Amino acid sequence: MKIILLDKIENLGNKNDLVEVKSGYVRNFLICKKSKYYVNYNLIKNKKIKLDNNYNNNIYKYDFKKMYEDILKIKNIIFYKKSNKNGKLFDSVNKKNIINYIISNISYCKSKFIKVFLNKNIKNIGNFYIKISINNTYFINMNIIIKNK
Repeated sequence: MKIILLDKIENLGNKNDLVEVKSGYVRNFLICKKSKYYVNYNLIKNKKIKLDNNYNNNIYKYDFKKMYEDILKIKNIIFYKKSNKNGKLFDSVNKKNIINYIISNISYCKSKFIKVFLNKNIKNIGNFYIKISINNTYFINMNIIIKNK
């Protein structure tokens, strides 16, 4: 049985989610808990189409080409970190640090669209090359420079 949730129900879904549950679950659990749900097959079809359209509109609201061009303008990412005499860092540089650096320079950029390809965390001083993808459509090779503080 397919139902539309009118409220958030724990372990089942959020508001306006289309969920498929067994009819016994609806009779025994949802009715007893007085949870709000709605069953109407024509409405479910329309609701599903509306939800899909809203999802697509929210994703493509961002201009990925402009985001790509703005990230290309950065050219080098420079981090200043503390290190010992051998050049090993006390605090490594990871994907999250790189994404936060990009977001701080480009205000409209969101972290969910950026993916950084980094095999291991960077633990030494020097120059490193990484690959960044934007929404899996645009790819950028970028230079990371880590200097001693």
